[in-house]
Amino acid sequence: QADGAVYTWGDNTGGQLGLGYFGGIVSTPTQLGITNAVDVAAGVWHSMALLSDGTVRAWGWNSYGQLGDGTTTERSTPVQVSGLSGVAAIASGNSQGLALLNNGTVRAWVYNGYGQLGDGTTTNRSTPVAVPGLANIVAIAAGDDHSLALRADGRLFVWGWNGYGQLGDGTTTNRVSPTMLSTPTNVVAIAAGWRHSLAVRADGVAYSCGSNSNGQLGRSGSTLSMLAIGSISNVADVSAGGLDSFALLAKGGVMGWGRRCTSAPSTPSRSRRWSEQHDLYRPRAASAAACGAPSSQSRRRRFGPAGSSSRQIVTPHPRSPSTACSRLVSSIGGHHKAGLPPEGG
Repeated sequence: QADGAVYTWGDNTGGQLGLGYFGGIVSTPTQLGITNAVDVAAGVWHSMALLSDGTVRAWGWNSYGQLGDGTTTERSTPVQVSGLSGVAAIASGNSQGLALLNNGTVRAWVYNGYGQLGDGTTTNRSTPVAVPGLANIVAIAAGDDHSLALRADGRLFVWGWNGYGQLGDGTTTNRVSPTMLSTPTNVVAIAAGWRHSLAVRADGVAYSCGSNSNGQLGRSGSTLSMLAIGSISNVADVSAGGLDSFALLAKGGVMGWGRRCTSAPSTPSRSRRWSEQHDLYRPRAASAAACGAPSSQSRRRRFGPAGSSSRQIVTPHPRSPSTACSRLVSSIGGHHKAGLPPEGG
């Protein structure tokens, strides 16, 4: 909210709610001691907050050094991420952390088995290291085990795990260093999901690539390259969940597609039923559940692990421009949430 307070709720097994203890489930948003946060990011079992002074705090599970404090000690209260200052944005993936600095460079830390830290190695890092070859970066996104960065000239860089083509470079080859995509260009927004990625061009065309197990690409079939989603236009921003995707339209409406969990959904244009899961292959108008709190998505990152998509659209419906979101809610945490409530509710 306007005073920089941070609220958390959900599963606290790894101390990821930052409440000073481990275990239990918190069903209502609970305020932390942080009072000067400007952004938050939630991994699967850990959380981060960017403070107004440009430093970063982290808490939760730390088996690989997710908290960036140089240890593998779990923390149930926030600790400072070592060596970071002048941070403009943060992103948290399954087991990697990203920070965009004010000078346009990127720092990364934690697990690096697929090269998702982009430092040219597969060596884990418990404190942040520079991602070589990146300059003039304006946005970052962290997926399950892959990472994205957007340069000021609209070019998109990708690295990390690529087993499902989520890097969009036409291959399934993992990349240990940032690789610039030839398509799309003139990109203005990005998002990284569990095994898929999204991008938006300046003309409002949205792109997707990677796994399409639940229709999260907005069309039929998976793809190894970034391809346009033909059924929507005039997109201003995107958000990628574990198995779902959302687009904020220029006029303020929100569209959603991919995994839904509800027993009585609206009938999608193309669907298949997996028990209580319904897969929307074509983007549909999303409910207000996709709006309301700032996120670390899109320009700062997001996702959830398999089977734990953190957005559930109960009754899809369009948002009127008068009540539309200014940006999309992150779909990051595997079993928990961290948020900065917007001013006014």
